[in-house]
Amino acid sequence: MKRLLCPWLMILAFAFIGCAPPASEDGDPSADAADSSTDASGADTGDTDSLPPENDGDPSPADDASPPPAADGDPAPAADGDPAPAADGDPAPPADGDPAPAADGDPPPAADGDPASAADGDPAPADSAAAGDTELSPANTKIQFVGVHTDPAKPDPRTGTFGKFSGKAALEGGVLKSVSVDIQTDSLSTEFEKLTNHLKSPDFFAVKQFPKATFKSTKIEDAGDGKVNITGDLTLLDATKSITIPATVSTEGGLKLNAKFTIDRTQFGMTFGEENVKKEVEMTVTVGK
Repeated sequence: MKRLLCPWLMILAFAFIGCAPPASEDGDPSADAADSSTDASGADTGDTDSLPPENDGDPSPADDASPPPAADGDPAPAADGDPAPAADGDPAPPADGDPAPAADGDPPPAADGDPASAADGDPAPADSAAAGDTELSPANTKIQFVGVHTDPAKPDPRTGTFGKFSGKAALEGGVLKSVSVDIQTDSLSTEFEKLTNHLKSPDFFAVKQFPKATFKSTKIEDAGDGKVNITGDLTLLDATKSITIPATVSTEGGLKLNAKFTIDRTQFGMTFGEENVKKEVEMTVTVGK
């Protein structure tokens, strides 16, 4: 039995001796135990020599990684704020405010204000007068006609006027050179409603079929002593005839014209009631009334 156990005891003894940790140099087993405890737990057990240097750990507030504004590239408000106008290219408000018109190309208000008509392309009233054109309208012109019955017992005369028309009289050097007028026949009126409606009917002016009557001068001849003979084409109903109108003309202080003449209504196709109404119709035109 002893022979069997001896070899096993020897093996265990050698195994125990081979696994035991080496003794410290000073022979203090407690120191070895302390080192073993530190290595096993990975924690500091009071050895101050193992602490990191004071400057290698967390920096103090004064050494914080965020440098002062003046040193980290963001200028201090007092130094940068909004860049001074003189430095960033935008002129300072007191220096420029709204750019002066003289600098931006618009003339100063004092120099132009509202441009005068002569400067902005609209001719001044004097230019219109120099052109010698007078616009004809009910405001300055009157066109009147008078019809007469053949029977002396009938009430006479019958006067009518036109309320809507437009035209032009051209002057050159104080001399009348041309006259034209367009008359809206539906604007005819008399003092009697029944007569007015009859004259507008197909028996006379036929205003629905022929809404316009026109006159355009073709020649104006000086007759002396402030008188002229105006020859031109009169269109009434569907006929155009040349007529001559004697007139008195004055251009001093504006155009003034007075004309009285007679037309034969039957020459224009207005033939109704010849036995009762004379074919001659007296016309009166006044300009500058």
